[in-house]
Order: sequence, then structure tokens, then C-alpha cells
Amino acid sequence: MRRFSWQQAQHQSASTSGGPELNPHADGAGPTAVKPSVRAKAPKLPEFREGRDEIESYLLRFERFAVTNSWPREHWATHLSALLRGKALDTYKRLSEHESTEYDVVKRAILKRYNLTSEGFNDKFRTSRPEAGERVSQFKTRLETYLKRWMELSERDVNSIDEWKDLLIKEQLLNACGKDLRTFLIERKPKRCSELVALAEQYIEAHGEGNAFSKSAHEKKPRVSMVENEEPDDAQGA
Repeated sequence: MRRFSWQQAQHQSASTSGGPELNPHADGAGPTAVKPSVRAKAPKLPEFREGRDEIESYLLRFERFAVTNSWPREHWATHLSALLRGKALDTYKRLSEHESTEYDVVKRAILKRYNLTSEGFNDKFRTSRPEAGERVSQFKTRLETYLKRWMELSERDVNSIDEWKDLLIKEQLLNACGKDLRTFLIERKPKRCSELVALAEQYIEAHGEGNAFSKSAHEKKPRVSMVENEEPDDAQGA
């Protein structure tokens, strides 16, 4: 007949009853219960901190967290709203009830509030200067990031040097135009620089040169970008 030690019997009894496993080697008299293992909880996503976190990086982190945890996309906007603070939360509260449930709509509105649009990155690319303590290589990387995001958000397919040149010259031409001509051109959304030139000359023939172009290179005026589906600054302020 097979013999069982006292320790084996106790272990078997604990296993069948669902209680904690006993440790026969514990110090002191008699068996001592072993604490059941505690499963570590997944870290929670911290709240967005206005002035400390970059909103674009935070949203990317949120999206990855949501995917990793298999959250249904229709719940993303609601989950995000509980983490927002500052301008981001204020932007969310200004949306309609329907808009506030659409994550892509919420994200677009927040990025626009922080000027993280095609136009915003264009401005950053053109006006940025090295920050205190920033190495030249770091400044170059930052400019490359601004340029990349500008082109990504402009929803344009720019694949060659000639296409880049066409886009940049077109924008510089627009920035040299007076208010009326600039608005006229942007409303017609020319695809190529040659189309913009033809439209501008057509406008000048009909209205005269007059105020077609800015009188001074130092004249303060809104800078515009020839981007798909984007209104001129003057129209937005109307």
C-alpha cells in the first residue's frame, strides 16, 4: 500500500478544498499558509497635463493604449474625455452631443485648437528658431518633423522635388498677393502653380493691378497656405 506523508496529505486536502497551499518548510511549529500570488494590474493611462504633455504625443499614446486593451473604437471618445484637462477639455465640451462621441472628430478639433494642423506645422517650420540648449542636430530634426507633419496633414501626394517646388512657390505667390486676390485664388483651389498664375492674371485683367499685390514685403498680413479644403485666414475670421 502506498504511504502518504503528513505534509502530502495536508497539501492534497488544501488542493481539493480550494484553500491556500501549505508550506511544510515554514519556520515555527506546524504548517504555514502561503499567500496566494497577486496579479499585477495593468498601469492606467495618466491624465493629460496641460503645459507638460504634448497633446499629439498624448493622443498617440492613448490610441496605442486603447488598441492594446481592445477597447471598441466607439468608446474611445468617452474614455478620452475623462483624461482631458485645460484647452483640450474645453474643446471637447464645445462639441455637440453627437460630435463628442466620434473620436476622429474630437481628435481633429483638439489638434486644431493646439494649432497642430497642416497650417500650424507650416508656420512652425517657417518661423521656428533654435531653443535654449538645443543642439543644431536637434533643431534640424525638429524642422524635419514639422515639415513631415505639414505634408502629411495637407492630404497632398507630394512625391518628387518638382512637386515640392510647385507647392512652395505657389504658397509664396499667395503670400505676396493682396487680400482680395488671395481670397479669390484660394476659393478656386488651383491644383498647380501654373493654374494659380493663370487665375491671378485673369483676375488682374478684369479688376486691374491695383491692390493685387502687397505693397511692402514687411506688410503685416495673415499668411495663407494653399491646402485642400482649407479656408483663408480672412474667411475664417469673418
